[in-house]
Amino acid sequence: MWPERGRDELIAHFLDHASEGEVKDGRFYITASWADNPYLKPEERERLRKSVPAWQLEAREHGIPVFGQGKVFTMMESEIFVEPFEIPNHFARVYGLDPSSSSRGTWGAVLLAYDRDKDIVYVTADYKLHTATPTEHACNISRMIPEWCYGMVDPAGAGENMHTKETTIEFLQTRSGLRLIKADKSNNTKEAIIDEIYERVRGNRFKIFYNDKGIGCRNLVTEWRQYARDDNGLILKKNDHCIDALFYALNGLPYAWTATQYHRSRLPRRSHGGGGYL
Repeated sequence: MWPERGRDELIAHFLDHASEGEVKDGRFYITASWADNPYLKPEERERLRKSVPAWQLEAREHGIPVFGQGKVFTMMESEIFVEPFEIPNHFARVYGLDPSSSSRGTWGAVLLAYDRDKDIVYVTADYKLHTATPTEHACNISRMIPEWCYGMVDPAGAGENMHTKETTIEFLQTRSGLRLIKADKSNNTKEAIIDEIYERVRGNRFKIFYNDKGIGCRNLVTEWRQYARDDNGLILKKNDHCIDALFYALNGLPYAWTATQYHRSRLPRRSHGGGGYL
């Protein structure tokens, strides 16, 4: 369906209950767009776009209800979506991680590639899963990121194990080998990152790997399209695990490394006295 009238009781019954793809209490939903229909040819999609009023287009094409004051990210998707490509070695990498504080809750992560020469950020991969253990999440995320990559993690989103009294962050660092730095969650950090994204988009310096076939950061794109403000202008806090991970990663760009930087950091350094190594 297309929820052209925005949020109603039926929409809230599903979207407010659980994350997309999560079966909970007999409820389940997925979002589907025209691009998910294999029988709808590109030229037909273009004809439909021209026949739909601009204010209905997001809802009609992507099945996205408009909440409250509307979407946070209103830029044209054609400005930010790019076909996935092989990342050059000189691009730095950093990722963001939003773990769940509840057992078997939803975790989200995104990986960034940063072209420092042109100051362009590419979101190259994402991860979103629920009903898994921290060990399973760590294993999955390790397959997505380079082993030398630093991650910015929500300091409040990973609770303490009731038996070992070990926090999830401590577990991920000491037992799973993930290199994690606690992200900055001070007041107005989120709004500042949203402003930075808009500034980067205006300068053609922010891109997300995604195409019409759904290849790329599908979880992030779904959240991106639903990310909205309430009637008071405040951001609605729901189904935003990958978005939060994106914010953490963008705030952690100073910690982005290349493989060369990582390997150089592990080389022994000569002491100033000329004898041995430090």
